[in-house]
Amino acid sequence: MSRLAQAAVPHDVALSARRHRTRKQLAPLTALALTALAVSCVELPDTRLKPRVGSGAGGTAGAGGVAPNGAAGTSTTAAGSGGNAGRGGHGSGGLAAAAGGANASAGAASSAATSGAGGAKGAAGRGGGGGRSNGAGGAPAGASGAPEGGASEAGTAGGGGSGGFSTNRDDFFGESRCKNSGFALCEDFESGSLDTATWKPRGAAPTIETVRAARGTHSAHFHTTDNGLSYITQTKTFPAPNDTYYARVFVWFDALPTAPAWAHWTISGAQAGTAQDAPEIRVGGQWDSNHDIELFGVGTDRGDTGDWTNLDADPSGTPKAVPAQEWVCVEWMFDGSSNQTKFWWDGVEHPSLATSSTNHGGSSDAFILPQFDAMWIGWWLYQANTDPPAFDVWFDEVAVDYTRIGCNR
Repeated sequence: MSRLAQAAVPHDVALSARRHRTRKQLAPLTALALTALAVSCVELPDTRLKPRVGSGAGGTAGAGGVAPNGAAGTSTTAAGSGGNAGRGGHGSGGLAAAAGGANASAGAASSAATSGAGGAKGAAGRGGGGGRSNGAGGAPAGASGAPEGGASEAGTAGGGGSGGFSTNRDDFFGESRCKNSGFALCEDFESGSLDTATWKPRGAAPTIETVRAARGTHSAHFHTTDNGLSYITQTKTFPAPNDTYYARVFVWFDALPTAPAWAHWTISGAQAGTAQDAPEIRVGGQWDSNHDIELFGVGTDRGDTGDWTNLDADPSGTPKAVPAQEWVCVEWMFDGSSNQTKFWWDGVEHPSLATSSTNHGGSSDAFILPQFDAMWIGWWLYQANTDPPAFDVWFDEVAVDYTRIGCNR
């Protein structure tokens, strides 16, 4: 149960500091040609990340990306059949020029290998710029991994990433897009009943109905009264590679609480194991009683840093209220390998809701994410005597994967 303070909550949240890695200059191609020949004879180690091969042909590969399973870095001048970096391996595999460019089998090795003579030992981190390609060509140059070895996003539309992350709501809705999505999990509820082989309810199970849908014709309806809870948990996508996962949901709030003061609610949580008292990282929101506005929030409960919630302060300290009675696309990333979180609303990142081990709410202790074993979606409100007295929330097209998903896929 949340123990939120009734005092004022700071309205502005500092942005996380970002470290930037300096690229090393590439050595002459003649030296690298010898290095590429030597590396090609070495059996490269496997990593935990499941490979996904891109479909682009030609284009320019990302200058810092890594290939599936960390097997090889991409070329900086991949004019041939490049764009084959897949979803992105992990580790600190760097980049190396490959004479004439080619595909993702050239370049530097994974984290266990060095760059060799003239090669640049990068720090691309997991993901890289290759990504899954919906367009023709590899990822744009410079699409390396995230700072501090965190998970990176894929490239932009037509550039070997995931086809681009649209912020245009006209791109979000329509027919179900789960079929052949390739995501680790995509639930569209189009079967008309809850898949109990995947989802385990706590509280009242949702009803699968056709009252409204973000895509297709069905969605999951969760109903509670007062400070009740109703949610469904899945373990299918865990353990996640590098203890990192991305999620995307479409959610409809029929109404949101305006009482009691600082009424706090959650739509998803993730934890180690399925025990109800396990430390939990949460995505939800809160009624900001200082400004009479409903805000999205990210926080934790039962962890070393205590029970806290950071509230949205984007854009530029003038956040929008969480809307009721319309579909909202919400995405988040929980990266246990670097203890970072990110949050997107309708395709737009909200940096005020990003956290790290040192930039977070709660106590001054380091914010350490658990080894994720389970994730739930639904509705949980923590305080009693609410206004309104009951809540109805719908979810649709719930997706979980190991790179960013976006609202238009």
